[in-house]
Amino acid sequence: MVLAVGVAISAAAAFLRYQVVTERAETQFNEAVANAERLVEERVRLAQYGLKGAAGVDVASTDVTRQEFAAYVRSRDLPVEFPGVRGLGFIRKVDRRDVDRYLANVRKSGLPDFKIRSVTDATREDLYVIEYIEPIDVNAPALGLDVGSEPVRREGLTQAIETGLPAITRGITLVQDAKQRYGVLLYVPVFRKFEDASTSAARFASIKGFYYAPIVLAELLADLPRLTNYHVNVTISDVAPGHPDGRMVFDSSNLEGASHSASPRQSGAVALNLPGRTFTMQVTSTPKLEAETRSEEHTSELQSRLHLVCRLLLEKK
Repeated sequence: MVLAVGVAISAAAAFLRYQVVTERAETQFNEAVANAERLVEERVRLAQYGLKGAAGVDVASTDVTRQEFAAYVRSRDLPVEFPGVRGLGFIRKVDRRDVDRYLANVRKSGLPDFKIRSVTDATREDLYVIEYIEPIDVNAPALGLDVGSEPVRREGLTQAIETGLPAITRGITLVQDAKQRYGVLLYVPVFRKFEDASTSAARFASIKGFYYAPIVLAELLADLPRLTNYHVNVTISDVAPGHPDGRMVFDSSNLEGASHSASPRQSGAVALNLPGRTFTMQVTSTPKLEAETRSEEHTSELQSRLHLVCRLLLEKK
């Protein structure tokens, strides 16, 4: 009877140990998922704060000059304050009938070679031209681009005007990223002063332009593996009408120090609620997390085997 009780206690202890190991692995995974979700949303929120600061300069001025805007951007430490943000810029709405006059004014402001470039559709009556972008040395290819001539970029603009709120695009390839990685544009709409912007129709009539930020996702989230203790791999896909399955725009396994498991033991998906758009974040466990879990499971298994050996020795006596 004593032997039976001892064996039962040993078995129960081993089972409880296995449960503790399993729960700990699940807790570590869930914490890593929450950290990854929080990091993405906070980084985008930081960029949004930077753009709202620029919009504040606009409110205090009749029309922000190129010099005033450059001074504002120089006052911020972009790599530290806004990781992944390649720059801050201003997009102006221009009616096609006013293009010649607009070009003349911009060229007088200090850009004698300024030109408007279209991506695909160069026939729309309303253009949305990147007029300012700082720092200019790393963003020169974007200057003069009509972002309204490309469907994905225009979709984000339309979302921002309709709601009057910041909006982010689906994944795009940024013209200023030589590595051609996926990124997004974040827009903060600005309306003409003293004009009605209380309804969607009124906002379309009174839109002046947008302060915007080009964001390279691989740079925005470069430290994600470290901040999740290298426990999870994260992929992000955009989701929009016509793209029900989304398109992968970010994969943390490509970042320095990250690793990828071919058959992950744990996985899950969460919705990323970014300004004006929802992305899907798929999270899987990495070999590091799985190795730590297996080590603890192995310890538990050894304990179980030791209990079994002791029982056999007692039976032999």
